[in-house]
Amino acid sequence: MKKLPIGISDYKDVRTEHCLYIDKTMFIEKLEHCEDRFVQFLRPKHFGKSLFLSMLSYYYDISYEQDFNQLFYDTYIHDHPTREKNKYHVLTFDFSKLDMKDCKELKKAYCEEIKNTCEKFMRKIKASIDLDIDQNPYAILSDFLDVVTQFIDCPLYIMVDECDHFSDELMSTHFHDFQNMIGKNGFIRKFYETLKIGKEKGIIQRVMVTGVTPIILDTMSLDNQIGVNISLYSDFHEMMGLNENEILQCMSSVQPQHTFMDHIKEKFDGYLFSKDGKHHLYPPELILRYLDETHYHDSESSEELEKSIVKEYQELHRLLQISKDYQRNQCIQRLVNGEQPSIFMSEEFMMDSHFSLDDFCSLMFYLGFLTISEKEGSGISLKIPCKAMQNIFVGYFKNFEEDMDMF
Repeated sequence: MKKLPIGISDYKDVRTEHCLYIDKTMFIEKLEHCEDRFVQFLRPKHFGKSLFLSMLSYYYDISYEQDFNQLFYDTYIHDHPTREKNKYHVLTFDFSKLDMKDCKELKKAYCEEIKNTCEKFMRKIKASIDLDIDQNPYAILSDFLDVVTQFIDCPLYIMVDECDHFSDELMSTHFHDFQNMIGKNGFIRKFYETLKIGKEKGIIQRVMVTGVTPIILDTMSLDNQIGVNISLYSDFHEMMGLNENEILQCMSSVQPQHTFMDHIKEKFDGYLFSKDGKHHLYPPELILRYLDETHYHDSESSEELEKSIVKEYQELHRLLQISKDYQRNQCIQRLVNGEQPSIFMSEEFMMDSHFSLDDFCSLMFYLGFLTISEKEGSGISLKIPCKAMQNIFVGYFKNFEEDMDMF
């Protein structure tokens, strides 16, 4: 019986500690055949973005070449390795734990993450560098790229995990400062601009960025598109998340009661992130916790699952502060009443202009509050993805209807 990898986002730990792993390595091939080497991929919280990036880093990093068989046995990519296997030095920036009390603290934390990650990489290749923490984040990265070429003989693969972890809170509490950070001369925009320059020089060969919404990623477009957002592509629909068959694989690992899938479906309709997606998807982190509660604690209660979803209360509140208008109020009312609004999905959000109804619904989609119900011509209709989320909408807006003037 395999252990459930609850709270484990390091792929090596999952494999060497004999934890359950649902194989997603077949998407390595698809990523390599993507039309751009600068890839952006968005999913809500709890969909395993960090574990997926960790898997990619062990596959591509030249320093783990001798560990390939140990780490990738019994996976698709083990039997179908690509030409780029272990051909890069991998550098991963993890922005998931940045301090976001205010914009000044965020910038400091941004600098620290970039400096620490770059210096750790230099130690890994047995070199050293003295980076100035008092510079702008993009200047720290630029200095690193200038020096690192002297010590490596293969290009870099840059990964950015949770690029927008801080964005929803800052948008609601420091909106104008947030606009400045991602604007033309903002340090966040210039960070990604520096990645673009490194890519053009050949120092950086590939970049993969994960996040939740396109708002930060829109800064990467700059005057010219420098990457492709594959989040809504049907070929990558199941790259993160579990379909029903994969949940059944999880069940077979711990042999839970046969009613487990029925309980999941009672609470979740599942997510569709592409209008041409074939299977509904479920968030792995929540499913594993629910499976653990059901099997190891001998409980059929979905309390843990609902607790995790209820934590999104505050995030929903922050979202509502971004766009306060009559159309939004009408949209929320319709959702609470069980209607399914039809929209054209917004893939870009211009922070200096008014949020349209499509923008507002699209943002709720990216955050995981809504999912695709069905496609309607070139548009889509959206719905609330689970009963627990429905309860959040109803309860939240009833409690705050006077303050928010919702009804």
